[in-house]
Amino acid sequence: MTEHYAPSTPSETVTERPDATFSSSDAASADEPCRDRAGHGRVLGGIAIAIALLLSGGVYYLGQQQEKQNAASMAQMKGELEALQQQYQQDKTAWQAALAQQKQWQEAPRTS
Repeated sequence: MTEHYAPSTPSETVTERPDATFSSSDAASADEPCRDRAGHGRVLGGIAIAIALLLSGGVYYLGQQQEKQNAASMAQMKGELEALQQQYQQDKTAWQAALAQQKQWQEAPRTS
């Protein structure tokens, strides 16, 4: 049931060329491109790590600057709120005094 393929024509036969021998010097030169690629990979990996560190440092720095601005803005708003609360209390006291005076005038006997 199993058929084996046998080349029927001489063009299909495989012959080794005498100049196609593999020597140890060829193995060394074949490894050099791999080493170069590995070296490039390490360099590119180092560059990627450096970029990631720089970007994360930049994001951290910008976050710190934003936090400082927010703290300054919050302190300013807190001061404004305290001033408005004091003004409100003064206005409330003035309105209460004016209302009390108006009630006295309304309750005072009219002399005509």
